Formats: sequence, structure tokens, C-alpha cells
Amino acid sequence: MAQRNSSLDAVKGFTILLVMLGHVLVLNEINDPYIYDGIKAVQMPLFMMVSGYLCGRSGKIQDIRGYGRMVGRRALNYMMPFFAWTLVFHLDDFTWAFPAYLEQPERGLWFLVTLFVLTVMVYTAQLAGSLAGRLCQKEGLPKEIAAGGAFWVCYSLLTLLILLQLRAGNPWLGPHLTRIYIPYYMAAYVFGSREKVICRYVKKRQRYFLAAAGGVFCLIVVAREDLMVMEGTWDYILQTAASFGGCAAVIAVFCTMGDNQCKRFFAWLGRYTLEIYSIHYHFARLLNPGTLTFAVYSPAWFQFVLASFALMAALTLLVVLAGKFLPVTNYVLYGKKDSILGKIRDRRTARTGEKQV
Repeated sequence: MAQRNSSLDAVKGFTILLVMLGHVLVLNEINDPYIYDGIKAVQMPLFMMVSGYLCGRSGKIQDIRGYGRMVGRRALNYMMPFFAWTLVFHLDDFTWAFPAYLEQPERGLWFLVTLFVLTVMVYTAQLAGSLAGRLCQKEGLPKEIAAGGAFWVCYSLLTLLILLQLRAGNPWLGPHLTRIYIPYYMAAYVFGSREKVICRYVKKRQRYFLAAAGGVFCLIVVAREDLMVMEGTWDYILQTAASFGGCAAVIAVFCTMGDNQCKRFFAWLGRYTLEIYSIHYHFARLLNPGTLTFAVYSPAWFQFVLASFALMAALTLLVVLAGKFLPVTNYVLYGKKDSILGKIRDRRTARTGEKQV
């Protein structure tokens, strides 16, 4: 089993805390002009970049059988939790909820649907590249060039299909969300698949300088612009550039951070981002009867935000532990096999084996 990257886990752990804080602000309608804009700029792009990087680092699709196996695996990892939680919260009208949530994924766990679409796009392009490479190899033509060309041609066509779907007004599987996150996912995918080559030409000091500059640029955009009302091509480019800069800065911070207690905490938290993401927002408004108003940045504002965050975190922890206790609920709700009960059994088995030895 490949060793986990603690820096990436820490990035994910930090990001899920940003997501939780952002939901406390926006769901209680007390978001301020700066904090939530900063969170919005980096929270989901960071998740997409981590996923794209890991996809670029993993093995590539070689044949149709491998394609089917990997797509099926990702369907279980992403879509099964999506449908499972939709069913949990719509037991009385799930026949309506399933198609409605697929048509408008932002009703629920849209992140899982978008990530599934982005991953399948890459796998499809990898399959096209592999088949083209094999065909050219048989004909005595350069395999690598053909495979790379076929990959990008296929991926470009799939991206065009997403844009045409969006233009046609078909909301199925959220093409508007896929379009937003393609740049982040694919930029990280390219870096992950070509990391050694890129790092050979762009030295570590240069990379960290660019990340720091990107972080400063992101802060300037957040301070000067209202990211909640930005529209048009120029605004999209500006916001995307700011998000890239902010994401690069966060990633650089955790990649340069030593192995300390803070990083270990974020890394531990980062292993359970799917579980936390699936649950937390349902508890964001428990302390708000709908009549509370606060002056932004007042002591009462900070107290409410911190209290709501703490309550949401505590209840999320309890629900996550309950869902992860049994193998069946852990697998269905989170697409994972490392249940608490399974770990207890493994420890007992290991202890029994040690005693026998």
C-alpha cells in the first residue's frame, strides 16, 4: 500500500475546516465581505487540485477492462455516498429526489458528482491515449507522441461537450460546476503526472516564490472585489487566477511545514473529509432561530460563529463515528471499508496472533 502524503492530507484537513466555517457564515446569512470571500476563493478549488494531483500520480488506464474497473471503483467512492445521503434525507420522496439531485447536484453533495465527472473525463482520455499508443506502436510510429496527442484531443472534445451541454441549458450532472473546476483539476493533474520534469526546470525556491506571490494576489483580490457578485469573462478570469494563487500558497505552507502537532492534526482530519463534508452543514443553523442579527465583527458576531462552529463540529463527529462503526454503513455512506468495528477486530486478531507466537 502506498504511503499517504501527510502534506496533502493536511491541506485537505485545513480545507474542510474552511468549508465548515464558510457554511456557518453563509447558511446563517451573516457572511462578511472578506472572510467568506477568502474561503470561497480556495475551499473547493483546493479539493479539486488535490484530487487532480493524486489522479495524475496514480497509474494510467491501459485497456477497456481497466477503464471499466476504475470507473466502477470511482462510482462506488463518489456516487454511492451521493445517492445514500440523498436517500437518508429523502426517505419519503426519494423517487423525486434522485433525478432532481442529478439534474441539480447543488441541492446536495454536488462535489461528489462533479469530481466523478472530472475523473471519468480523465479516465476516458487516458483510454483513448492508450489505444492510440498501441495502434501507432504496431505501425512503427512514435507511441508517446500519439498517446499524448490522443489524450488531449479526447479531453478537449469532452470539455467541448460539457460546454455545449451548458449552452444548451441542460443541467444534468451540473455542467456549470464541471466547467468551473476543470482548470483546477487538470492543472494539478498535469503537475502530478509531470512532477519530476516540472521540478527539474522550476526549482523549489522559485515554486515557493510563485506560491507566495499568488497568495498575496489572492488577498488583494479578496480585499478589493466582491467575489459573490462577480460576473462576465474578465471577472471569471480574475477569480480563477486569485483562486490558483490562494491554493498555491496554502499548499506551499503545508509542504514546507515540518512534522509538528499542528500538521499531524490537519493530516488526521484530512483522512475524513468526505465524512465531514457529507454531514456538517446540517448542523450549521442549530443556534439560529432565524431572528438573530449581528454587526459584522462585533463580539456577539464572533461568539455566535465560534459557538455554532463548535456545536456543528461536535455533532458532526458523533454522526461520523456512528456511520463508520459498522462496515455496511461505512461502505454505503462513505464508500470506505475501514470501519471502526473492523479495526477493533483487526486489533484483536493481531493481539491473539502475538500471544500465540
